[in-house]
Amino acid sequence: MDNPRAPLFAAIGVALVVVLGIVLLVLPKMGQVSTAKDEYTAAVSKGQSLSTQVRALEDTKTEAPQNQAIIDQVHRAIPPTVDEAGLALLLHNAALDAGFDLTTSASASRSTTPRD
Repeated sequence: MDNPRAPLFAAIGVALVVVLGIVLLVLPKMGQVSTAKDEYTAAVSKGQSLSTQVRALEDTKTEAPQNQAIIDQVHRAIPPTVDEAGLALLLHNAALDAGFDLTTSASASRSTTPRD
């Protein structure tokens, strides 16, 4: 059993075990590490985005009283319901103050014949 090729077969066997170990153990872990790095990068990016949103919301919160004052001012300036009768009366009174009677001019007929 003294085969001169025995050390060669042993070396090939050891190399095969090392290659199988790399393929079966190391490569899957490298894939997991790569996936974990991608997840970490996504989490950091999302954290930065959320921090930016928090700062924007805090700015909005500090500006809220000023914005509410503007909203209240607009609500006071605009009536809550449409007051058509009041608007018509306001326009009629303004026209009378200007010397223009809306009731007679609205019912007057216009002439379609040209004047000379």
